[in-house]
Amino acid sequence: MADLSGQVKTKLIVKFYERAVPQSYLSIQNGKPDFKTVVYCQIITPGALTIVDRPMYPNEDELKYPDAWAAFKNGKRQEMDGTPLDKWAGSRLDISDIKQLEAVGYYTVESVAGMPDFDIGKVRGGHDLKRRAQMFLEAAKGSGQTDRLMAEIQQAKEDSKAKDDVIKSMSERLAVLEAAKEKSSKPHRAA
Repeated sequence: MADLSGQVKTKLIVKFYERAVPQSYLSIQNGKPDFKTVVYCQIITPGALTIVDRPMYPNEDELKYPDAWAAFKNGKRQEMDGTPLDKWAGSRLDISDIKQLEAVGYYTVESVAGMPDFDIGKVRGGHDLKRRAQMFLEAAKGSGQTDRLMAEIQQAKEDSKAKDDVIKSMSERLAVLEAAKEKSSKPHRAA
């Protein structure tokens, strides 16, 4: 996917975590190891060869990455958007293929499907993987449409049955009325 400037847009994977950072000066002064807890920000760009892992920038990172910050503050692990590679049904990926993709920064089927051409050469069988990921996502989208159509068909069956019940009830009432009319229209014999 590209924006108006032609730049390829990628979905960043951002995680905040705490790290104990040694405090050399205090350790020497106190005569024992001393550490300070520092919040770090890890930013992974699919396809990038490096991972940014640095102390967070207060009043900047939490505004830039609000979902990851909220997950960190709530003690939750940030979930990735998309289908994890190990859940890619029918992909025939083994653990080494998954590790190879992760090493290049691809953690979901969606990110593999959107892999830019300049990254395809970094992954063994990159063209085939990208094509298979796109087919998988297209099929998954189709199954959603199939589920919707099945629900519509089920609703139409239920509506049809309700109409059949009304028609049956009206037919029975009509038969009773016709029988009553026939009975009342027969001449009575005097005895």
